[in-house]
Amino acid sequence: MMEPRQCLRCQGPIKQGRADRKFCSEGCKNEYHNNQKAESRNEIIRIEKALKNNRRILKKVLGVKHEEIVTRETLLKMGFEFTYHTHHVLSSYQKNEYTFCYNYGYRKIDEERLKVVKSFK
Repeated sequence: MMEPRQCLRCQGPIKQGRADRKFCSEGCKNEYHNNQKAESRNEIIRIEKALKNNRRILKKVLGVKHEEIVTRETLLKMGFEFTYHTHHVLSSYQKNEYTFCYNYGYRKIDEERLKVVKSFK
């Protein structure tokens, strides 16, 4: 006689159902798959939070102006994470590369200073 198969989540016996059944109940199946996706979801939430925070910081620095020069250190002290951005834009005038967090961006002027702008469109 064959040993009963084990549930992938709780390791309990699978007593009935199809021969290829992997879970003892719908609850175990749902919990197993939710746990598999949780790490990915948490990473996406963390990245979205960083992007929104970066946008908020750039907006605050810019205020009502069209452009503003700030130091890299100033942005870092405000909690800006340079790792996260949404896209890059190459300006048509001088071919400067801007890094954007949604509709607010910046470009490197020199090692310490950055020019913060709102979207060109």
